Amino acid sequence: MLTIHFQTGEWDAIYVWALKEGMGELEWTAVSPNFVKWKAALDEQVGGEDEESELLNCYNAALAHRKSEVGHYHLPSTE
Repeated sequence: MLTIHFQTGEWDAIYVWALKEGMGELEWTAVSPNFVKWKAALDEQVGGEDEESELLNCYNAALAHRKSEVGHYHLPSTE
């Protein structure tokens, strides 16, 4: 994951990560192997599913606004 912090503009930060399993990872109903692994690690770290749910609710309540954008980049040619 890449984090970009801004000194100016509308946003405080941007978090950028690769969609290793493709665009389907962005679907709300998608439960990818990567998501299952992430959720299990979070559950373990905070003490269980109830605590994880409480933490995520607290996090989401702290956000004034969120916006998702999709983009891509081109790797330099190896030729």
